Amino acid sequence: MTKIPATFWQRSSSPQHASKAAAGSNDHSVTVKKICKARLGFMQSLKIWKTFGKGWSRRVADIEVKGVAMALAYMGATDSRIKADAKAGGDEGEDYGRDG
Repeated sequence: MTKIPATFWQRSSSPQHASKAAAGSNDHSVTVKKICKARLGFMQSLKIWKTFGKGWSRRVADIEVKGVAMALAYMGATDSRIKADAKAGGDEGEDYGRDG
């Protein structure tokens, strides 16, 4: 098993990274989507993506749906908007299940 330096986790989960993702947006669901996109991009850069990519993609997509629902609820969105956004998935039609 590859040992990941502690500094990686400190860098990737720092408040500055979340702040950069949220810059210029009052829509918290956009922030959640940007963070999930960045996380998935990192995972896709790993050499073991071909082995674990489908499972990781599914988990990131699940977290994104839950995070967007929480963000929309926090912002006072109606249940119908939350359900519609969950059905729509990503706002750019991203394919989280791809291997590559």
